[in-house]
Amino acid sequence: MEYERLRDYALSLGLDVFSTAFDMESIDLLEQSGQSIWKIPSGEITNLPYLERIAKIRIADKQIILSTGMSTVDEIHQAVDVLLKDEIKERITILHCNTEYPTPDVDVNLSAIDTLHQEFPGFRIGFSDHSVGSVAAIGACMKNIVLIEKHFTLDKSLEGPDHKASATPEELALLCESVRRIEVIAGGEGKRVTESERRNINIARKSIVARIGIKKGEVLTATNITCKRPGNGISPMKWYDVLGTKAIKDFTEDQLIEI
Repeated sequence: MEYERLRDYALSLGLDVFSTAFDMESIDLLEQSGQSIWKIPSGEITNLPYLERIAKIRIADKQIILSTGMSTVDEIHQAVDVLLKDEIKERITILHCNTEYPTPDVDVNLSAIDTLHQEFPGFRIGFSDHSVGSVAAIGACMKNIVLIEKHFTLDKSLEGPDHKASATPEELALLCESVRRIEVIAGGEGKRVTESERRNINIARKSIVARIGIKKGEVLTATNITCKRPGNGISPMKWYDVLGTKAIKDFTEDQLIEI
């Protein structure tokens, strides 16, 4: 069987292999194959017998991925409630999805991912991307998702709705590289001074310096002091603490002021 050959080859490459069933017979076939990941397509989200059948499958390390294209929040809740009769939320990943191929940018609506996080706390949330390019998928990475679905093609000019919105091998490799980079770029430690920029503080910031030559005992005013780089002297944030004091010594032009 062609499916078995493809599955076995993918497994030989160390890939996680699973297929989407669109009818009960396909579910039976895939269950016999022992697949542990079950993808529920958007078109089946209102198919109660289908959902119940998927939920009742018993297999080690089982995971369910639920696509939500064309669905209202209420419909997603109804489908999830069916699955939860036989499953636990930790095994269910809910994908934001738009079922138009390719999806117009105006309809991608990554904000819906925030809604899914709010409506389904404790569930894993992901993004099924049917838009052109990888911008949407990369942007979704900033929404605390755990999974990206992107269709794959060897030739975008082939007939059928998927190919134009699908990634070529080169594009998919770039997407994976970009996602891994975003994971690093996203950070997660709040706003802080990084080690890489710390060395630039004195270079970029300014200090209070003598605008002109100043004699010891002379009153420091806005006419004889100013702010210039580097930033290893008195910070300009102390400007009003310095104004009106007397020079503790002679200062040459551009010399760092001391008080």
